[in-house]
Amino acid sequence: MFKPRTFPWILDNEQCLQKPPVFGLIGQYANRTEDTRCTAATIKHFFSAYPRAFMQHDAYGFPLHRILRGNRECEFGLFKWMVEESPCNVLKTDHNGFNVLHVACECHRRDYSTSIISFIVSSFPKSVREATNGSIHLDFPTLPIHLVLAGRCNYRSIQEVVLLLLREHPESVDMGATTYPRPRSNSFVKRVMPYLDKERELKKDISNIHMMQCHYNEAIEVSSLARGSLVRSALLVFNSWSSSVLRAVEAELNNILQKVEDVCIGFTDDD
Repeated sequence: MFKPRTFPWILDNEQCLQKPPVFGLIGQYANRTEDTRCTAATIKHFFSAYPRAFMQHDAYGFPLHRILRGNRECEFGLFKWMVEESPCNVLKTDHNGFNVLHVACECHRRDYSTSIISFIVSSFPKSVREATNGSIHLDFPTLPIHLVLAGRCNYRSIQEVVLLLLREHPESVDMGATTYPRPRSNSFVKRVMPYLDKERELKKDISNIHMMQCHYNEAIEVSSLARGSLVRSALLVFNSWSSSVLRAVEAELNNILQKVEDVCIGFTDDD
């Protein structure tokens, strides 16, 4: 078996640099079958031995792009490891102007986990707001959510991705592209967006109440009057009031989340 750590000069050969073997290896993994010997461990071994491969690219992007383009879902552990080893490549683009989140959204299927997309969004929130660079292949601008909504929202995995992207970038609901309509025109988005707007408002209220409680208690602690019975009484009244308001807001939030769930169930197919 060829060991890149032992013969790195082979991979630095001019022909290998023009057509990097790493993409053939990734292709075997991304389109693997039960008989394929190329596993996640194989990919890790190759990159560990020849880390320069992380920076190699062609028209279809970097290894992070290519590992998502295949007939089989990339294992989350492998993808996370590759991102940790080459975080600078997440926001880089392919010939379509796609960053890695674009590719993940375009290739996402109804039977796929949302783990990879959730990881990209939480670790690189900027990627949600990045549009394609106006290449000749796609009209400018195309956001990740446009690519998800190109498919049906009748499957839970697709719905979860749509909700994730809308929560992270709510303004995108009214951003259309020449090729893609505004997300708000989608029937699922049209039904669920009012609840997401209310959810965001309630979460902001909860955050403000927590902040008020914290600041009020800190002010009492540093006050020279903190030992006074009147001040202590005022603190008890305030804490009681704010806790009551908080419970009411949290109950309303739970109700909104249930309505979001009801919309999802209403759009979900049984197959």
